[in-house]
Formats: sequence, structure tokens, C-alpha cells
Amino acid sequence: MAELYFLIYVIVFIVGAVSGLLYSYSIHLEPFVVKEKFNIPILIMAIIGWIFTLNFSLFSMIPSFILISIGVFLIGFVIDMRPGYGRKETIIGMIISILIWLITHCVIL
Repeated sequence: MAELYFLIYVIVFIVGAVSGLLYSYSIHLEPFVVKEKFNIPILIMAIIGWIFTLNFSLFSMIPSFILISIGVFLIGFVIDMRPGYGRKETIIGMIISILIWLITHCVIL
């Protein structure tokens, strides 16, 4: 059964990656951006995706494979945007999710 879940996660990540690439091509016409301002909807997607993927145990009322699948889709969407897009949002989402995981799973004195 674990192999089936892994296959689902891989397929969902690929669908999210293709969706992110198509979205970034439809919004931005330049091939690469050096100076990027924060894209708030993409930042929210990255935060939610990383929280669902790393902190799925906080949401006990929803099956974990559904939360991880949604999170992996959102992560794939943000990560696989064109070069220069979504990198800051991904890092911020990872940091927030890791901090939540550390606060909920570790004893900080």
C-alpha cells in the first residue's frame, strides 16, 4: 500500500509541476527574472503546501495521504515555475513549516 501512496505523490507532484510551469508561462513573458517581488498567492500556496506535507499529523480529521497529496501538488506548482520565480516563496514556506514542526514535535526549553 505504501508503494501506491508513493506513486500517487509522484504523479501529483508532476501534475503540480506542469501546472506551475504553464501558469508562469501564461503570466510572465520574460524568460528569466533577476529582480522579483513577492507573489502573495504563490507564497500562500507554498506555505500551505509545506505545512500539509511536513505537518500532516496536526490535521487528524483528514487522512494523511490526502493532505500530503495536496501539499505535494502545491509544492510542485511553486517549485517548478520558470527559473527565477517562486524560489523565495518556497524557502519561506519551508522555514515556516519546519518551525511549526519543531514547535509541535520537539521540546524547546
